[in-house]
Amino acid sequence: MGKATKTIKQALCYQPQHALWFKAHHALFNRVAAFYFDVINSHVKLLDLPTKEALTALEKCTHRTADNPDPIMPLSEIEPNIPAMFRRAAINTALGSARSFFSHLARWKAKKAKKAWRAGTPSP
Repeated sequence: MGKATKTIKQALCYQPQHALWFKAHHALFNRVAAFYFDVINSHVKLLDLPTKEALTALEKCTHRTADNPDPIMPLSEIEPNIPAMFRRAAINTALGSARSFFSHLARWKAKKAKKAWRAGTPSP
């Protein structure tokens, strides 16, 4: 038999300047995630890797370190000092979005090709 759970909904109370801070970080996160989505879009083979390996590969492509002074697509062009956990969260978000996008695109192309084959016209 399952256990009953109780959900408590509580509004967050914060100072007005925090709302601006939340909006700024939300916008920055979206820019960083979009940047990584573009990187993945230009290097689609990264999606064949497991998530941890893809994260490492994306960091090597974009993050400047002592061992990697000149990354291929430097993230510092967007914002110079992005914390590691923030960057990795954006990478994981971009990986999930890219995997979803490309799998839906493949399904759409297959469905379109099947419809074209049934209609007797060649698919593009």
